This record gives sequence, C-alpha cells and structure tokens, in this order.
Amino acid sequence: MAWTTTLLCVVSEGTHAAAAVKNGFELGDATIPVHEIRFGGPPRDGIPAIDTPWFVRADDARFLADDDRVLGFARGNASKAYPIRILDRHEIVNDKNGDHGLLVTYCPLCGTGMIWVDRAT
Repeated sequence: MAWTTTLLCVVSEGTHAAAAVKNGFELGDATIPVHEIRFGGPPRDGIPAIDTPWFVRADDARFLADDDRVLGFARGNASKAYPIRILDRHEIVNDKNGDHGLLVTYCPLCGTGMIWVDRAT
C-alpha cells in the first residue's frame, strides 16, 4: 500500500499574505471593506511641510495682495505672518522663535489654523 502526503493550506478571509495598500496607507486592519475606500487626495506624506521658512519684510512681500489672509504670530518683539495661499499647499510649517519651536498648522478644508509654541529648549 502506497501512502501519499497531501498538504492543505487554509487561509481565512481575514488573513492577508500582503496587506492591502491604498494611497500609501496599509489597510490590513481596516474595519470596512477595502473596496469601499476611495481616493481622498494626496498620498501619504504627499503634502510637503515647510521646514526652513524664509521671511521678507511686509513692504517687500510683493507676492501678496493687500487683502490676502495670513495666520499671524506675535510674541515679545517678534511678529510673523504665514500667508494662507502658501499654507493652502503646505499645511504645516516648522519654525522657531528664539529658543521656542513653532508648529504652524492650517486646514484648507475647514479654513482653520493654529500655531503651537513649545517650551524653551
């Protein structure tokens, strides 16, 4: 009598050899069907932050119109303006004010911005 060996491999629906990826995000633990997830804009890390902002005096900012909106920061003798037309594209600016780190955020979807100041380093 000859014996044969049969290998049976069972993979459940919840297990994926390679997790689904959409728009740069891994969806292995998605709680909704992956086929229902639609494209929603730039890919992961597709909105570049500004890490080394440069500033010009207000009189020299010819790229801005008088009615352009800015997100402003003033503390001590320092004041800065972050133009919304630039924040629309970048959404995040990593900046400094003396020894304090500044995180400037803007959401073009809801039109709100905030500036976070860390403690002195």
